[in-house]
Amino acid sequence: MADTIAYVQGQYFVEALLCTVGNWMPKKSATKFEYPEKPYSFKMKENELSEDEIEAQRQQFIASLMTMQHNFEISKDKQKIEDHANA
Repeated sequence: MADTIAYVQGQYFVEALLCTVGNWMPKKSATKFEYPEKPYSFKMKENELSEDEIEAQRQQFIASLMTMQHNFEISKDKQKIEDHANA
């Protein structure tokens, strides 16, 4: 638990440094750093997904895994053909 508290405290510390030193230093970009208005835990609750969104992400993940498997099998078959031709 102490590690988690230290980690979160470090995140807030980094945000504070960015807002002070990051905005003070001259830079070419127009990025303006702002300290979070709400604690990180509130932001996580606001970004919760509905069951339909979670299911859509699962389906998309499964489809990408299936595509990766198919591509792997194709490359394996090509390698077998090349090995047989070179033998």
